[in-house]
Amino acid sequence: MTQTQRYLIHAHRGVGMSQRQISRELGIHNSTVSRELRRNVAAGGYDLEQAQALSDDRRRTAWKWTNRLPSMISAVVDRLRDDWSP
Repeated sequence: MTQTQRYLIHAHRGVGMSQRQISRELGIHNSTVSRELRRNVAAGGYDLEQAQALSDDRRRTAWKWTNRLPSMISAVVDRLRDDWSP
């Protein structure tokens, strides 16, 4: 989710739009809006700055699947050689 989308969610919630209306307006799935609001609600409602900071932090600390790529490729190739089906 982009910072612009978060800003628009914040603005639309401020004028009383429902999650479904926001999702239609932004062209994203309703569950995406729901998850965003659930993750980033503060005492005063949806906190745009907190949402972006938490997203940035999750992105920085996310497990990188590419770290396993060489071993994964090797495992798949070995199994294909043993006539396993993909």
